[in-house]
Amino acid sequence: MTYRVTFVKSKKSVEVEDWLTLNLAARRARIKLPTDCCHGACGVCEVMTQQQGLVRACITLVSEDMDVEL
Repeated sequence: MTYRVTFVKSKKSVEVEDWLTLNLAARRARIKLPTDCCHGACGVCEVMTQQQGLVRACITLVSEDMDVEL
């Protein structure tokens, strides 16, 4: 299954498979997110989504259409 991830401020949108993380969706949209640990421990990659609130992009799997405030 695929979902649409929209990066609101960047005005970019991509369709991704449901097993991808928000970080990988951002890469597909050519948006570079800051990351450090890539395991959800440090919080460097936190982003605000309209659907789930504040999440860590490196571990949050896309499971619905999402709007990210980037």
